[in-house]
Amino acid sequence: MCLSDDWFNDSNNRIKNWEEKGLSVKEAQANLFKYRSTIYPAAIEVAEFIFSNWGARMVAMLEKDARDILFEIWERELNRSHELPCIDLGGVPFEIGTLLRLRTNHSVTAIVDESGINFDNQSFSSFSSAANKARPHTQNNGWIQWEYYCSSASEWKLVDRLRKKYQEQIAKEVMRSLINT
Repeated sequence: MCLSDDWFNDSNNRIKNWEEKGLSVKEAQANLFKYRSTIYPAAIEVAEFIFSNWGARMVAMLEKDARDILFEIWERELNRSHELPCIDLGGVPFEIGTLLRLRTNHSVTAIVDESGINFDNQSFSSFSSAANKARPHTQNNGWIQWEYYCSSASEWKLVDRLRKKYQEQIAKEVMRSLINT
């Protein structure tokens, strides 16, 4: 079963109807349970409405399984407000504005911007190419040459550490999805 174009086009009318007449707990649950099916957009639409219009008491009236799905939708689909824009560098997302410095010479700095790694007024698409510019005539593995400033920990960390952490996270998600299928 798939949702038709008409269903997508009618979204504003559904939301307006819910705002005027209310969204029942029963209807909310029925739509939330569609999340793990081909018609998952119905669940996401209802979750968005719930987070915008319901209070804690209404959410508490949902069955536990429906609440679990609601919060899963929040984590996977809706909770993007805390994320800063990112750029992919070597398969790892880096926040725009991340400060970088050379591990062996802290006075050599760079910044991640929309076009990649901005170092010495040049843009680089990889840490290795930026390291080759910073350390000419040497062989460079950029992952271990650069450190990034981790604002949440208020310290400099090796870029390679973030890469490995991200790879582990992806591997766990793949394993989890294989187990759940």
